[in-house]
Amino acid sequence: VFEYAPAPESRSVVDIRGSYGLFVDGEFTGGHGEPFKSLNPADESVLAEIACADQADVDRAVRAARSAYDRVWGPMPGAERAKYLYRIARIV
Repeated sequence: VFEYAPAPESRSVVDIRGSYGLFVDGEFTGGHGEPFKSLNPADESVLAEIACADQADVDRAVRAARSAYDRVWGPMPGAERAKYLYRIARIV
């Protein structure tokens, strides 16, 4: 019996949580801005609530990114960085 795989846009192929925070300095945190709802364009049902950053959250994220670049990402050889980017691309 031949069975079709789920459509790529189907919610059955992904696990969507009810809410998502900001990822800053290696951990998830709530934002201090007004959260917003992500809607399914097909039926306008709410997919998830997304945290929104305020200026202080953005400043903290920029500081964390600069620190990570200086300590880890910048000194890392290009071939090693490519491995990480390839892994991320496959997940996306």
